[in-house]
Amino acid sequence: MISIIMPIFNRAHIVEETLVSIKNQSYDLWECIIIDDGSTDGTFEVLNKMVGDDHRFKLVKRPVERFKGASSCRNYGIEQSTGDFIQFFDSDDIMHPDHLKNKIDTIGNHDLVVCKVEYFSGEFTEDYFTSNRVVDLISYNDIFKAFIVDQFPMCMVAPMWRKSFFIRFLPINEDLKMLIDRELHTRILYERPSYAILNECLVYYRNDLPSINNDFNKTVATGLPSILKTYEITLSLNSDSDVKLHILRKVLGYFRKALTQKDYKSAASCLEFSSLQKLWVSTELKLKKARIFFIFYVVRNLERGETKFNNLLKI
Repeated sequence: MISIIMPIFNRAHIVEETLVSIKNQSYDLWECIIIDDGSTDGTFEVLNKMVGDDHRFKLVKRPVERFKGASSCRNYGIEQSTGDFIQFFDSDDIMHPDHLKNKIDTIGNHDLVVCKVEYFSGEFTEDYFTSNRVVDLISYNDIFKAFIVDQFPMCMVAPMWRKSFFIRFLPINEDLKMLIDRELHTRILYERPSYAILNECLVYYRNDLPSINNDFNKTVATGLPSILKTYEITLSLNSDSDVKLHILRKVLGYFRKALTQKDYKSAASCLEFSSLQKLWVSTELKLKKARIFFIFYVVRNLERGETKFNNLLKI
């Protein structure tokens, strides 16, 4: 049995396509636990009508005493699950018809199996099912470090987990707004689990609807504390120079975004984090640090949203 865990919030206008893709799975030994996160657009009523008497769907509402958010809903959904495997899914994405079958055929005795994910915008067509436009995943001896430095991409919906293994890492962090899957996967992959790779696109991820990521692109402050907290956790597990350099480049990217938005508080948080975590790991980097800090102080005092000197704010 595979337990599909799907939080949902205000997706009444689009959830039908997702549910149809789940109903059309060639593997039918599954349950889909849908956790409504307080929708206000009639989503729960739409779901009730669509699933009808299909007992494989279990519709629940997030208890009012639990935190709002996808992580809380996922934790609650896992508590209600009865399957041997856990597959997270989003309420606006699409499953390939053989998604579950191919994963259950591949996982064997492994702790997880990971497939490729294709991102799309606008209308979804079945042509996606026969295309293979995503670069293949590569197996690594050190999957933990490969994931940290973005050599091994794995978003929330890509893996299917053996439940008996996965529950050791619960709960999913309910305090984070962004990088929730990254924080979770960092903790798990640090334990060097046994994994299988399925180099097929089996999930189609819609990326053009309102989301916390879109909010972040407009206002860095909405997600920066979660991002820095996730990087802090990562560095507590591995702080070698390659990892520090990778995270420094990421943090400086957020620093430049904050400057563009004239959010000097968030920009300062990025620089403070880079110093506290000792990310400037060489003499050359320390010289660049002095330049970047100086430019920041000038830009902040002039109250500019700097783009002219962006190249000087990179390493």
